Amino acid sequence: MTRQARIRFPISAFHPFSGASRTLFEFLISNFEFSLKTALVLFDIDQTILHSGGAGEKALTLALRDRFGREETLDNIEIAGKTDVWIAHRIFEAHGIEPRPENVDRFLNGYLEYL
Repeated sequence: MTRQARIRFPISAFHPFSGASRTLFEFLISNFEFSLKTALVLFDIDQTILHSGGAGEKALTLALRDRFGREETLDNIEIAGKTDVWIAHRIFEAHGIEPRPENVDRFLNGYLEYL
């Protein structure tokens, strides 16, 4: 029988001045009940594990073209290690697009279609 994972996230656990001496790993281990099937999730924001050949930047450029009719490049936009929303806001600033939530959603949905 598999037991469901339960987690508690007290705000103080993430506050940098909470005085907590435990590491994030220790916190997570002490607050999860693990099933026999455990998944490992890796985030590779600096491309040390996986190289995509520029697929992300290509998808961003295509989404900008398809959703907003802009053919501009992303040469002056720092992408590596940034979140999708941060990147969308910088692209909008650089190309004069209003960063309204509906525009961000429309852009990121287009980006995901091209990935």
